[in-house]
Amino acid sequence: MTKIEFIHEVRAALAGYPEDEVIKSLTFYTESIDDRIEDGMPEETAVSQLGNIGEIIQNIKLSMSIPVLAKARVKESKEKSSNKKIWVILAIAGFPLWLPLGLSFASVLLAIYICIWALVISLFACEIAFGVSAAVGLVYSFIHMITISYQGGIMFVGASLFLAGLFVLLIKPVIRLSGALVKSTGGFIRWIKKLFISKGGR
Repeated sequence: MTKIEFIHEVRAALAGYPEDEVIKSLTFYTESIDDRIEDGMPEETAVSQLGNIGEIIQNIKLSMSIPVLAKARVKESKEKSSNKKIWVILAIAGFPLWLPLGLSFASVLLAIYICIWALVISLFACEIAFGVSAAVGLVYSFIHMITISYQGGIMFVGASLFLAGLFVLLIKPVIRLSGALVKSTGGFIRWIKKLFISKGGR
């Protein structure tokens, strides 16, 4: 496949999507092809090294925002002759339900996304609380020994060391779990986007 053929095939697959999004993606891939050609690689080899064109087209779509993908999917569905009657019926009978259903769906997705990030923040907040409590507890324990009671101060030292131990013990698991949760948000967004990408090519 030549560079021109590659551009034509990508443009055809992305017909109906915003022109600026298409141009941005095509610019990236054509520059990659040009760089390989400048390094002495044959044009068709340079194009083939980009990977499977179907996967490239899907990755371009996944790089777009959810509203853009949803709008393109609705437009695609409307243009299909088999769906035109269904859209007319939905336009007449289903219009009062569209907005609340759409808002409900969006609210559920947003709630899941927020919950994931809230869990990440909570994990780090707990970890920081253990560390700060241990440091403050050690300082207070020495003050308590001098000003109030030596035995009480020893007890506070023990509690502070316990909190410090929790801080050290949990810091790696918290970082790993938080990283996995943050990564899952990206996967979650990609999953939502795939709902608006048809398997038939557009």
